[in-house]
Amino acid sequence: MSETQTETPETNNEGQVAESLLTGQEVDQQPQEQQPQEAPVEQEQPAEASEPEGAPETYEFKASEGGDLDVDSGAVQAFSEVAKELNLTQEQAQSVLDKVAPALKQQNEEYINTLRSEWVESVKADPEIGGDQLQENLGKAVRVLDAFGTPELKSLLGETGLGDNPEIIRFLVRAHQDIGEDRFLTGSQSDKEQSFSARDFYNNSKMN
Repeated sequence: MSETQTETPETNNEGQVAESLLTGQEVDQQPQEQQPQEAPVEQEQPAEASEPEGAPETYEFKASEGGDLDVDSGAVQAFSEVAKELNLTQEQAQSVLDKVAPALKQQNEEYINTLRSEWVESVKADPEIGGDQLQENLGKAVRVLDAFGTPELKSLLGETGLGDNPEIIRFLVRAHQDIGEDRFLTGSQSDKEQSFSARDFYNNSKMN
């Protein structure tokens, strides 16, 4: 029985084994140490910028404290359209409105006062209700207003200045004529005999 022969590993010139059976590397060389790989640094993703709030579908304005600006007025509605075009938020638009409200109020009051003055001059110059018959016709208007008007109506005419409007006065004078003068007589005096001023027609009249 013959012995099994084992191949002898190759040797170099110095008699050292050139390769290892296990590693296949030179015996006199140590395996290179593998450097631990550094974990990749994860870059922080920039936070997504939140979109600006922008203009709402409909602004809900509130009158500033102590102010009496009508938030439903045409001026405020026009401001709403401009604010929406500028993409103002509710808070931004309200802040701007609070700052311009006093100017809007003053402008509105000046406009009303100017308009009332023009109405008064129109009444005085009107050939039907003004001129020499102004006081008499104002008296007729007062009679109709006292007979059929409510306190709320009288207050409305005074506060808004509509009591100066020539067409309002014309309507009341014609109503007096259609109803009949006798209906409004007080004692033995007629409207023509009584002295009336525009203050009798509404509060703070400019016609007296």
